[in-house]
Amino acid sequence: EGSLLLLLRTAEKDVEDLQIEALRAIGAIAGPEELPAMVDILIQATNEAVRAEAGRALVAAARRCEPGNPRTLPIVKGIRGGARSIVADVALLGVLGEIGDDSALPAVRSATTKRSGEIRSAGLRALAQWPTPSAINDLETITRKSKDESERRMAFEGYIRQLRMESDRPVDETLGYYRTAISMNPDAAQKKQILAGLAEIRDAGAIDLVALYLDDADAREEAALAKSKIEETLAK
Repeated sequence: EGSLLLLLRTAEKDVEDLQIEALRAIGAIAGPEELPAMVDILIQATNEAVRAEAGRALVAAARRCEPGNPRTLPIVKGIRGGARSIVADVALLGVLGEIGDDSALPAVRSATTKRSGEIRSAGLRALAQWPTPSAINDLETITRKSKDESERRMAFEGYIRQLRMESDRPVDETLGYYRTAISMNPDAAQKKQILAGLAEIRDAGAIDLVALYLDDADAREEAALAKSKIEETLAK
């Protein structure tokens, strides 16, 4: 405990090399009790290298804690929402995205509605990189409603990425999500993302969706390959 306190005090000093080394050590041993102090160090960081190391240390420490509010609340509380705290808020939203604890989803979801483009983008990046499919409905909403093309593209890619994750979702529900993706007027690259995901589904319903692209100039080759892959899987 004494050595950890010393490391925390060292990390608070405005000497970059010392801070980074201390934060690396803290990330390896810190627990839930140290999270608030680590958040403060990130907020007070005066350069990107220290801020990034503080973020990595927070993620490492949080991953050793029990899931739920105790490990995310100190980070959520650190997001202040003011013009002077944008850089720190962006970093903390990134930390929440890497931890991927569903208790933080409301805070991340809220960030995607802010006026600041930097905060909105950070919230969207966090949702898109969420390590479970829990943010899939949020990503669908952003894809449909955002007026920003780059935001829609990031949300769509995150949507397909989460749709391809392992889950206990019934196959009919998964196919429903793919129908939704098809209805979002995807471009050529996005059609190929859809087909790559459908090719992984062992169900005749996936062939029906793939067939929608068999005569599509943007994706007919990928559709034919996906159809063959599904048929081979079903034949085994």
